[in-house]
Amino acid sequence: MPSEVELRAAVALAVGDRALRMITEQCDHLAFNADLGRLEGVFKSHDDNGLQEFTVRIALTEPAVPFGGRAIVVHMSSDDGWQIEMSVVIPARALAAAVTGAEVRG
Repeated sequence: MPSEVELRAAVALAVGDRALRMITEQCDHLAFNADLGRLEGVFKSHDDNGLQEFTVRIALTEPAVPFGGRAIVVHMSSDDGWQIEMSVVIPARALAAAVTGAEVRG
């Protein structure tokens, strides 16, 4: 299970993904749930139908061998049945470097 530091570092590395960046920037306080190892918050969307609120859960998968990457998985759900799920892959070496402050080489 990832630590809060590791999960937040992964999200910071993935902000190049527009959808993830929009979710994290517009989500009400993303709190770390230590029991489940994920970030949780509420995303509010305004459209022609009015205000829609989504419960957001952001988790980090275990490394995939032999690929060596990790995926940030974002699950959003609303009370009226809407569900959205997406993932963004992060290179394991880049994530390890971000967590430790080391430089990624080669």
